[in-house]
Amino acid sequence: MGTIAAISVGLKRESVAKIIPNHDLGICMMRMPMEQAQREKFLQLFDAHADELFSYCRSRIRDQTRALELIEATFMKSWDHMRIGRQLNAGRLYKVLDELLHTENTKSFA
Repeated sequence: MGTIAAISVGLKRESVAKIIPNHDLGICMMRMPMEQAQREKFLQLFDAHADELFSYCRSRIRDQTRALELIEATFMKSWDHMRIGRQLNAGRLYKVLDELLHTENTKSFA
């Protein structure tokens, strides 16, 4: 199943490596020191919000491939925030994505 197909049928933790081809998030998560409960919370947030984040991103970015890259960056940055002890929730995911979208839009007008 390709990346786009994985998105359209629903992003779930089993498809993390398919969605994030340049960074195997599963391997990345195992290398980082973190409590199992934190890993599970991250994956639960992924399961609960990946589809809606992608839809939100697609409403702002026409290029589907670029939207996937921004979702990848959103989860990677969010993982880094959580890894250093910051709280992570849906609001934080949207904040990270909005910051990336703002940067993206700024670049396109430069």
